[in-house]
Amino acid sequence: MNRLIISLEEKLHKGIVSFVYLKKDGSRRNANGTLYGIGHTIKGNGGRSCKWTLNYYDVDCQAWRSFLIENLISVGEVRQKTIVPIFHGKRVILHS
Repeated sequence: MNRLIISLEEKLHKGIVSFVYLKKDGSRRNANGTLYGIGHTIKGNGGRSCKWTLNYYDVDCQAWRSFLIENLISVGEVRQKTIVPIFHGKRVILHS
């Protein structure tokens, strides 16, 4: 695994991160995602479902997304004022 994907995974666990990757259709996705404070929503055994993909929570779409790790283009910094997701059932309400 390259350093860029490792950097993204570490940052996603600290807060909301902006990053860019190529989608299946070849277009670029500018994503704002996190893995901070949402572990209780992950189903399964807690491991990666596939070693070639990275799952993240898209804070703009309020939905889970994934992408091929080889398609990662760039990674930004963790936002200083991270918005922490608060869960009510299955719906996510974001508070600043």
